[in-house]
Amino acid sequence: MEKPAAVTWYSVFCIASAIFYLFVVAGGVVYWIAAEEMANGNRGDEMMLKVVGAMFCVFGFAMSLLYTSGLFFQKGNGGWVFGMVLIAISLTGICFIAGVPLLVFWVKPEIKQYFASRA
Repeated sequence: MEKPAAVTWYSVFCIASAIFYLFVVAGGVVYWIAAEEMANGNRGDEMMLKVVGAMFCVFGFAMSLLYTSGLFFQKGNGGWVFGMVLIAISLTGICFIAGVPLLVFWVKPEIKQYFASRA
């Protein structure tokens, strides 16, 4: 069976999302490094900025790994469900702009058949 266009766009979506979350990690590093300057000498604010930076790093790295794994986990019904979960996660933020059209095509029977044929 030929690879449907929605599966190709799903791969592009996973790559773009992974790169986006790597930028989140970079933002966390910036928060961590620049915390002292941004806090203007307030020790409590400096610690809070470092905690926020660490949270950005952990969250961004975890999400980047999750979306990267979406590129490799594309066999069987489990791959289809995993893709559905990744698309659903994207609907919670500004990425819904890309997620909604992808979701519309993702639930079509042709996509499910494609994944079932690769089991």
